[in-house]
Amino acid sequence: MDENFIRERSRVVTSIRSFFLSRDYLETDTPILCPAPIPESCLELFPTRFDNPFSGSVDLWLAPSPEVWMKQVIAEKKASVFQVCKCFRNAESVGRIHNPEFTMLEFYTVGARSKDSVAITEELFRACAGPETPAANLPPFRLMSMAQAFHELA
Repeated sequence: MDENFIRERSRVVTSIRSFFLSRDYLETDTPILCPAPIPESCLELFPTRFDNPFSGSVDLWLAPSPEVWMKQVIAEKKASVFQVCKCFRNAESVGRIHNPEFTMLEFYTVGARSKDSVAITEELFRACAGPETPAANLPPFRLMSMAQAFHELA
């Protein structure tokens, strides 16, 4: 793996953590092995099996997202949360920028509305942008409805 890529990835992940921690979000660390399939009809999961010679075997699944556990933390603590973690999705196309194993940022802001989430995301991009980030990838972002997106981009 390219050393520059490793350093840049580390810089971005550190920037993400600093961004959310400075805003009093809790950083969650949820399970990667799930005891039950996540109910997502559009996702295919990776099944696996834990073999214990003393208590028998247990079917498990690799997490496609930390969402379920993060929402449990929100319900219990009434706090905004974020997580940077590995996720796994089966039966999807693989390409230069798409793999079945990938790193995901997921965050939830208690009390935020959609416009608040857009503002937070734009602030995050500003905080994480490197000196060579193209201007087209920097905020403010163009906003559009789903109907507009389908009409213009599909």
